[in-house]
Amino acid sequence: MTKFPCFHYTHYDSFITILRRKELRSRYYLVNAGRHFNEISIDPEQEGRSELKLTNYIPLYVGYYRRYCRGEINDYLCHNYDDPVIYNGSFYGSLNKTLRTNLGDDYENIILLLIHNDRIRYHADNDLVRLFNNIAIKSDTIELICNSYDDFNDKVLECKADGERVYCELDILDNNQAIRIPDDIEAIIVDNERIKNKIISKISRFDVNLVQQLKFFICPLPREKQA
Repeated sequence: MTKFPCFHYTHYDSFITILRRKELRSRYYLVNAGRHFNEISIDPEQEGRSELKLTNYIPLYVGYYRRYCRGEINDYLCHNYDDPVIYNGSFYGSLNKTLRTNLGDDYENIILLLIHNDRIRYHADNDLVRLFNNIAIKSDTIELICNSYDDFNDKVLECKADGERVYCELDILDNNQAIRIPDDIEAIIVDNERIKNKIISKISRFDVNLVQQLKFFICPLPREKQA
């Protein structure tokens, strides 16, 4: 069975809060719990996602943001995933076009989280996911029927363009413990060594054991010039 890597991105400031709480939650949960919402991967206004009834879901990209990348993360994906060649055009665009433009020098603080495949399988097999052929809030995006992990794999395979590229968004329902830290985080990808050290230093102040449970990879974020 094909195994696709799925990623969520966040900002350093949000990530430290996520690590303290040991959970990644939806906007719906955070607002209803009276907690401040500043998750960079979701528009805080939430108008588009509200219309789609997605505010209690956590968005993920299916596939990495480029086909191949240098270094250990490439080796890791090739070794642990059956189809590591797949890359997500929407993921790349969100990083290289939207966030790089909006954040400027702060762009290096974007953190990528590889979600453990067992968690994806659990949510898919329990009908707790929604799958889209592109970013959900785009006007021409189509929602794909996904009632199981097999459905998820089949639909993503059908979306592959040129044998390697997709634009899919997978949203998993925040059913109290949607993504647990560190259990459901397979790996953390950061832009440079300085960001990695900054995270480790911060975590060490409140949970030394957690540092040992997290796997880090350094892979520079895309910074290609726009045509």
